[in-house]
Amino acid sequence: MQLTRRQSTLVLAAIFIVTFLLNAWYPISRPPQWLARAIRFEQAVEEADWPQTYQMYHPGYTTMAVGAVALEAYDHAKPAFDALLDVAAPPYLTDYGCKMVVAVWGLALMIAALNTAIAAVMRRLGGWTFALVACGLLTFSPFVLSQSRSFHVDAPVAFLMILSGLLILLYAQSGKLRHLVASGLVAGFALLTKTPAVFLVPYTGLTLGVVLLMRLRAGWGDHPDKRLGWIVRETWIGLVRPGLLWFVIALLPFLLWPAFIDNPDYILNELYFNAAKHVAEPHLNPRFFAGQLYNETQHPGVLFYPVSLFYKASFVTFTGTLLSIIGYAIGRKRLRFPIRPVTYWLLVAFGVFYIIQMEIGAKQDPRYVLPALMIMAICAAAGLVALADLLKRAATGTDFSVAATDRLSKMVYTAPLALAVGFQAITLIPFAPDYGAHHNYLFGGNRTAIDMVEIGADQNEGILYIMNAIHEQADLSTDSVGAESKSLTSISQYYAGDYQMLEGDSTLDLDYYVFNTVNTQRKLRPDRWLAAWEAYGDITPLLIVNFDGVEYMRVVAPNLPEPAAPQIVERGWPWLIAAAWLWTAVLIGGMVWALVKMRSDKLSIPAPEPVDLRSERLARWLIVLAGVIGWLALINGARLLWQHESHNPVILGRFEPDFFVVFAGYHLIFAAWTAITGWLIASQVRGRWDRIDALWDRLVRSKPLIHAGVLVIGWLGMIAFLIVSAGLTAIPADVKAALVLVLIVWSGAFGDRVVVSNRRQE
Repeated sequence: MQLTRRQSTLVLAAIFIVTFLLNAWYPISRPPQWLARAIRFEQAVEEADWPQTYQMYHPGYTTMAVGAVALEAYDHAKPAFDALLDVAAPPYLTDYGCKMVVAVWGLALMIAALNTAIAAVMRRLGGWTFALVACGLLTFSPFVLSQSRSFHVDAPVAFLMILSGLLILLYAQSGKLRHLVASGLVAGFALLTKTPAVFLVPYTGLTLGVVLLMRLRAGWGDHPDKRLGWIVRETWIGLVRPGLLWFVIALLPFLLWPAFIDNPDYILNELYFNAAKHVAEPHLNPRFFAGQLYNETQHPGVLFYPVSLFYKASFVTFTGTLLSIIGYAIGRKRLRFPIRPVTYWLLVAFGVFYIIQMEIGAKQDPRYVLPALMIMAICAAAGLVALADLLKRAATGTDFSVAATDRLSKMVYTAPLALAVGFQAITLIPFAPDYGAHHNYLFGGNRTAIDMVEIGADQNEGILYIMNAIHEQADLSTDSVGAESKSLTSISQYYAGDYQMLEGDSTLDLDYYVFNTVNTQRKLRPDRWLAAWEAYGDITPLLIVNFDGVEYMRVVAPNLPEPAAPQIVERGWPWLIAAAWLWTAVLIGGMVWALVKMRSDKLSIPAPEPVDLRSERLARWLIVLAGVIGWLALINGARLLWQHESHNPVILGRFEPDFFVVFAGYHLIFAAWTAITGWLIASQVRGRWDRIDALWDRLVRSKPLIHAGVLVIGWLGMIAFLIVSAGLTAIPADVKAALVLVLIVWSGAFGDRVVVSNRRQE
């Protein structure tokens, strides 16, 4: 898709407006802590009390600064803001609630600008079609919206990290210095938002290292003499110099932080020590996963984040991601990709390794890996665009007239992409504005999610319906409302009367009780709410809020006449479950049809780089295997470090190998591991594998039953191993995961050989 400069500007403006409106309309923000910090930040700036602009080790500077600016604007233009609040904010707002909405609006402007910048960078990477599909999947993602409409640090840091990561990929593709500089600046603001953004340091090194490897591989034969000097020079030009420049530029945004300028030593030590402590200390509240509760001394396991992401993703994003992985892994002969394979696999590396980084910490929450879900949306767009192009080329070869074929090919190309973005937007409608209540319809929606992941833990989904019911009955001057702390943070925004936290038997004389499923599912502080639940849980409630057939919240009024039946708010469209499966089946069927129709097509796609690692089949699989196993081993070491009794890291003064090793050292080790392994494989093993491949062809040529039998036996063996290992509790979980990954990787590589052999026989 080609657009003029004016059209491009209009498209970017539309993306900004749509993103802002989705984030600013009826925002429901549960967590109160960052609003309080933004208010203190605003006061500190007004009083020139610069040390007080440091409030938290996260450090949350961008969130506080944006919130402070929004609150300052609210103070100076209150009549205009009040008019907007009447139209685009929840009813019954208290003064505190008004401040929360205004602060969220400030973040909405920031996120809209970042999303627009992400779209512009993706257009550079893969063209407008890819950028629009990816931006559509991002903008209409329910989980992304549920987090970006909250005044917190997780959504801002996620958007900043994605933008910085895409910019460094664009630099790897274009070689233009401005993209490197922009990536570093954005990374600096990400670090000022939340410390896990330190991930961008090793990721940038990994990206630059991959580009360096490809350059060395391409020029290896041209430098038979003085090769060591050439390698050193190329390493300086391609890795060390740009890496140092990126790092220095990433530090520049810290100069905008008054607390850092006032006392940099203190701030660095605070961030360093407290971030290490934060990572090492688990949540005091139990976590729910796969039907079990895990206390602060237990870990939900390595599947917690992947399963949570699969449920938080939409069926469009999930299916598109699977298609993209399949397409980039085995469809390189017949697919034309919108972004280069090396760029795609670096995106995958971003998502996978960020999840692994967050897995190290003692705290687990699905919102912590929001960047990985955003990467899934971008990868899904790449797969969908490649599939649409394949369908278009397959339709072009049909026996119709030229005009009819042209119309058919355009429709076949446009329809799946439009439907993908359309379905992504449709999934928002039954939940608005409680987007966090959505769970993947491909897995059954909330009906199955209730037994697998935590629900109702994002923004108190359903609270507006509860407050409407209370306001219809309550007298603000006399009636009191009780709730546990999770719900109380929202009630304080919408109820100007008396509201209290439930505290056992001492709060059994209130007028209204709000019960939240997240408390009963996770057993959050039952000493507070269990007495009220046992006393009034059997009373017919005034209102029950259901999402996809699962109760999220209810309100009980023991002092009012008991209603004959509760009023039930039912949100969610169950037919989307069938639509999700139909969508997936149609996509897979369309891909199979197109591949069969194009089976004789010897499409040659020019390599975007002098050496394209997609031609190194064994190298691709072994690099992945080596990297994953290396990370699993390093995770084990990192966990041992956290358990060390001398856990007391500092920056200035006595140094102990703790936080720095975990957050930076293991990333660097992985980068070196991957680089060395990839280099050895790409340089030495390719020729030997070709000989093994030729021997395989001679042994099984024209014997399709042997091909099929080998694959079936291999996969059945892997399934048997999974079943057996599930019962071997003595084997550590990460060892099991490593063995399973070994089997999967080698099965994929072996299957790739079989497919290639069959192709040759055709």
